[in-house]
Amino acid sequence: MEKLPKRPANYVPLSPVGFLPRAGAVYGDRTSVVYGRLRFTWSQTYERCRRLAAALLSLGVRKNDVVSVLAPNVPAMYEMHFAVPMAAAVLNTINTRLDAKAVAAILRHSQAKVLFVDYEYVRLANGALQIVADAGAPVPLVAVIDDIDRPTGVRLGVGELEYEALVSDGDPAAELPSLADEWDAVTLNYTSGTTSAPKGVVTHGYGLTEATGPALACEWRHEWDLLPLPERSRLKARQGVSVLSLADINVVDNNTIASVPRDGKSVGEIVLRGSSIMKGYLDNPEANDKAFKGGWFMTGDVGVVHPDGYIEVKDRSKDVIISGGENICSKEVEEVLLQHQAVADAAVVAMAHPHWGETPCAFLVASNRAAGVCEDEVIAFCRERMARFMSPRKVVVVDALPRNALGKVDKVKLRDAVRSLVLPKATSRL
Repeated sequence: MEKLPKRPANYVPLSPVGFLPRAGAVYGDRTSVVYGRLRFTWSQTYERCRRLAAALLSLGVRKNDVVSVLAPNVPAMYEMHFAVPMAAAVLNTINTRLDAKAVAAILRHSQAKVLFVDYEYVRLANGALQIVADAGAPVPLVAVIDDIDRPTGVRLGVGELEYEALVSDGDPAAELPSLADEWDAVTLNYTSGTTSAPKGVVTHGYGLTEATGPALACEWRHEWDLLPLPERSRLKARQGVSVLSLADINVVDNNTIASVPRDGKSVGEIVLRGSSIMKGYLDNPEANDKAFKGGWFMTGDVGVVHPDGYIEVKDRSKDVIISGGENICSKEVEEVLLQHQAVADAAVVAMAHPHWGETPCAFLVASNRAAGVCEDEVIAFCRERMARFMSPRKVVVVDALPRNALGKVDKVKLRDAVRSLVLPKATSRL
């Protein structure tokens, strides 16, 4: 058996690019892209992607070089999801809601060789590139993506290239490097940095062919059909069981990596295993050591396993509050706070406690219909609905919760704010 090797005839690595040649050949005259007045067919899309891949190679882009894109959902963004891996490079799409400092940090860390910029983000790109240059770091080649339906002529003014010119000049018959291994890197995406500094997530080709959004799906059971509506709703809201693209999922003790009891109460970290898991974090061995333990990927999500085997996500591990040795899921506290009629938004973080180590501190946004939020009344409201140790001992009313570019609550800023707060003396031993 061992003497039967892999051959080009019997082994072709899977990648997200694989379907495009067939689509171009079989459905060549069917519409692939609709953008304003513009229409492309599959044969046109395939040729444009080949041309762009050839153009990237002519610019000196080689295997594992990073090609960054700062653009919205336009045809060029779609095409680069094929053209960049066709050139054996790594696609890095940058969140357009980031500021110049954050974009510059990504360009520096990824060592992007080329940056494609949509005309709408020229000012943002100019600011980011200036920060990169001022830091003495290599500045990537820049290409502007104009509106292909209604060209604007907007440019950065730094002698940049132009996207459509690259596509036109590329040779569609050029020999392109094929994906040699399903483990080859295809994309590089950065985490939002809600709880720590952004990290570069590297995904391999096969992983993208397996990728789905959620890791858990609530598989409905027929015996639940006869339950009362509130109970059916509660069960449906549970995250459920592993999706098919994962090999395995579990909830484990973070230290021993042993499975937690299936009692719906014992909290542990949710861990995953499967071919859709990332290769790792770019140039971050410390983060990789924390993320991969005992043959599992540590998600950083905290959950429980119910007796029926269904897993329920409770919180992020970094958001868990440890008070007197008890784990408090901030999400559970927030859910209770949002039941209060005077509360429109809520976020809970750990606050230092002289006796218990940590205690919940709640940041609240008052609802429009509320005359005001009384700290003592909110605390009493929580204590009626959850264990006393889980209830906030400090409540801070703010105009709005800080959020990052993805709209997630920025708990790093809230933890910074907590450091200047003082617990009421009456609660210091409670």
